[in-house]
Amino acid sequence: MRSASNKEKIAFHKGALATLIAERRVLVRMLTSVNSLMMAHIRALREHGVDLKREARISAR
Repeated sequence: MRSASNKEKIAFHKGALATLIAERRVLVRMLTSVNSLMMAHIRALREHGVDLKREARISAR
């Protein structure tokens, strides 16, 4: 049988994992939103004739 302190440690780690899983879900949602906004701006720049690959090469110099 597990001791009380061992049960407390297990409960602590399970709680920590539950919290981290929830935080990861929020982070994934945020990254998805940021990526979507970036893609919209990239499309708009391309529609305005901006060559992003050329811009990247120029700024890398």
